Amino acid sequence: MFADRPRFFSDVVLDVTLYRGARRALLVRAGLELENLPAHVLKWLGEIQSTEKTEFSETTLMVGISAPAVMYDLLIHGFYLMEEAAIDPARKP
Repeated sequence: MFADRPRFFSDVVLDVTLYRGARRALLVRAGLELENLPAHVLKWLGEIQSTEKTEFSETTLMVGISAPAVMYDLLIHGFYLMEEAAIDPARKP
Protein backbone atom coordinates (compact mmCIF):
# COMPACT_ATOMS: atom_id res chain seq x y z
CA MET A 1 0.00 0.00 0.00
CA PHE A 2 2.78 2.46 0.89
CA ALA A 3 5.53 0.93 -1.24
CA ASP A 4 6.27 4.24 -2.98
CA ARG A 5 6.82 6.14 0.29
CA PRO A 6 10.20 6.41 2.01
CA ARG A 7 10.55 4.13 5.03
CA PHE A 8 12.47 6.64 7.11
CA PHE A 9 12.45 10.42 7.38
CA SER A 10 16.16 10.41 6.50
CA ASP A 11 15.23 8.86 3.12
CA VAL A 12 13.12 11.89 2.13
CA VAL A 13 14.76 14.06 -0.54
CA LEU A 14 13.12 17.34 -1.54
CA ASP A 15 13.69 19.29 -4.73
CA VAL A 16 14.33 22.89 -3.73
CA THR A 17 15.41 26.18 -5.24
CA LEU A 18 18.08 28.23 -3.49
CA TYR A 19 17.73 31.99 -3.96
CA ARG A 20 20.75 34.03 -2.86
CA GLY A 21 20.74 37.68 -1.95
CA ALA A 22 23.70 39.79 -0.84
CA ARG A 23 24.04 38.25 2.65
CA ARG A 24 20.89 36.17 2.89
CA ALA A 25 19.49 33.06 1.27
CA LEU A 26 16.10 31.44 0.86
CA LEU A 27 15.38 27.75 0.24
CA VAL A 28 11.98 27.13 -1.38
CA ARG A 29 10.39 23.72 -1.83
CA ALA A 30 9.69 22.74 -5.45
CA GLY A 31 6.19 23.62 -6.59
CA LEU A 32 5.98 26.76 -4.45
CA GLU A 33 6.29 29.99 -6.43
CA LEU A 34 8.08 33.05 -5.06
CA GLU A 35 5.01 35.22 -5.57
CA ASN A 36 3.08 32.92 -3.19
CA LEU A 37 5.49 33.51 -0.31
CA PRO A 38 4.66 36.10 2.36
CA ALA A 39 5.68 39.60 1.22
CA HIS A 40 7.88 40.13 4.28
CA VAL A 41 9.99 37.09 3.30
CA LEU A 42 10.79 38.54 -0.11
CA LYS A 43 11.46 41.97 1.39
CA TRP A 44 13.79 40.37 3.93
CA LEU A 45 15.73 38.54 1.19
CA GLY A 46 16.20 41.66 -0.90
CA GLU A 47 17.41 41.56 -4.49
CA ILE A 48 17.99 38.02 -5.76
CA GLN A 49 21.55 37.69 -7.06
CA SER A 50 21.52 34.01 -8.02
CA THR A 51 19.21 31.02 -8.26
CA GLU A 52 20.10 27.34 -8.11
CA LYS A 53 17.92 24.23 -8.24
CA THR A 54 19.14 21.43 -5.96
CA GLU A 55 18.04 18.67 -3.59
CA PHE A 56 17.75 18.76 0.18
CA SER A 57 17.58 15.92 2.70
CA GLU A 58 17.89 15.46 6.44
CA THR A 59 21.50 14.42 5.86
CA THR A 60 22.51 17.51 3.86
CA LEU A 61 25.62 18.98 5.48
CA MET A 62 25.12 22.54 6.71
CA VAL A 63 27.72 24.08 9.01
CA GLY A 64 26.03 25.49 12.10
CA ILE A 65 22.49 24.73 10.89
CA SER A 66 20.37 21.70 11.81
CA ALA A 67 19.40 19.94 8.57
CA PRO A 68 16.42 18.19 10.25
CA ALA A 69 15.12 21.60 11.40
CA VAL A 70 15.48 22.96 7.87
CA MET A 71 13.67 19.89 6.51
CA TYR A 72 10.83 20.50 8.99
CA ASP A 73 10.41 24.11 7.83
CA LEU A 74 10.51 23.07 4.17
CA LEU A 75 7.83 20.42 4.73
CA ILE A 76 5.57 22.56 6.94
CA HIS A 77 6.08 26.10 5.61
CA GLY A 78 7.60 25.46 2.18
CA PHE A 79 10.64 27.69 2.73
CA TYR A 80 13.63 28.30 4.99
CA LEU A 81 15.50 31.58 5.52
CA MET A 82 19.25 31.82 6.15
CA GLU A 83 21.34 34.80 7.09
CA GLU A 84 25.11 35.09 7.17
CA ALA A 85 26.33 35.07 10.74
CA ALA A 86 27.53 38.41 12.00
CA ILE A 87 31.02 37.89 13.37
CA ASP A 88 32.06 40.49 15.87
CA PRO A 89 35.86 40.32 16.17
CA ALA A 90 37.19 40.42 19.70
CA ARG A 91 38.59 43.80 20.60
CA LYS A 92 42.28 43.95 21.31
CA PRO A 93 43.31 45.70 24.54
